[in-house]
Amino acid sequence: LNDATAISRLRDAGAIIFGKTTTHEYAFGGTTPPTKNPWDLDRIPGGSSGGSGAVLGAGMVPGAIGTDTAGSVRIPASYCGAVGFMGSYGVVPGDHVAVLAWSLDHVGAMARSVTDTELVFKVLAGIPTSPSSAPIGLPSVIGIPSAAFEPIHPAVRVAFEKGVDALIDSGVKIVEVPWPDPELLEAVGFILMMAESAAYHRQRMHRPELFDPQVAELLEQGATVSAGDHIQALRVRTQLATEFGAIFTRVAIVITPTLPCLPPAIGSGTFTPVEVGGQTQPLATAHTRFTLAANIAGVPAGSLPCGIQEGFPIGMQVMGRRGSDLGVLAVMTGIEQVFAREALWQPGAISTRFGGSDG
Repeated sequence: LNDATAISRLRDAGAIIFGKTTTHEYAFGGTTPPTKNPWDLDRIPGGSSGGSGAVLGAGMVPGAIGTDTAGSVRIPASYCGAVGFMGSYGVVPGDHVAVLAWSLDHVGAMARSVTDTELVFKVLAGIPTSPSSAPIGLPSVIGIPSAAFEPIHPAVRVAFEKGVDALIDSGVKIVEVPWPDPELLEAVGFILMMAESAAYHRQRMHRPELFDPQVAELLEQGATVSAGDHIQALRVRTQLATEFGAIFTRVAIVITPTLPCLPPAIGSGTFTPVEVGGQTQPLATAHTRFTLAANIAGVPAGSLPCGIQEGFPIGMQVMGRRGSDLGVLAVMTGIEQVFAREALWQPGAISTRFGGSDG
């Protein structure tokens, strides 16, 4: 067996591979059983890279990697109080990495601070790890698609708005930007994921009993997607990417909450209803509502903690135009510095259950 290029680059850079963490089976889900959330062992860590998020939130390692097809690095980063980042589509090689959806998959970097996440990402992407040439700081203008935020859990809204207020106090101008139809984003993303994962696992599906039942069900449904529907999804994906390109001609950075909900209970499944501000959504819909867009558009996106509410860290997602990977990381560093100065979150903080402080 060969290491993935991402792993080879880490080894060559002197990284010590401490161990393997659990991922949701074939990355096709957002709960990562049996892994638990280090902030509350009765809650899920998110997924699919939930094991990486959990060990970071517990302070067990300084950095980790994961894969991200619809948010699978940023979701556990948000739930577990870590930083997660994926670059523009194709920047990090995906060879020897199990496929969920060829057209959406990324290998992403995770750590307990933006600085460490940037270091891991640079190694993964084959970028020299000398100090970034991108100026660290805040852009003068940041876009927020606030009209697309509802429904959202009140705790998430409070943490996000406090983070936004801190940025405004630091001199950032906030402007409203559009956001594509969330139902269209979800439909395109899930058609691509289901059809492409079913194609990847075609030979294995003669033994569906060997799969987790929910994963097997999704693969079986994916096998029913027609070639015409898959092609249509790819066509609409191109249109959506163009829409995002237009947004990034107006602003360099767009921020959203990473997730609209708090981590649900252990035992939740892909379609378990989760509470999002007075109503419920299937877990998969809530998890991907803000994150999936970056995978569809192929743009860099990261999540960093913007505070703690009801005992849980809350993530803020930061997105930029395609190719601006280091620029997005530089902005994330500036945002992290603001949050530290305003005592919303301290870089490197870990779960109080494992000896950390409340942010």
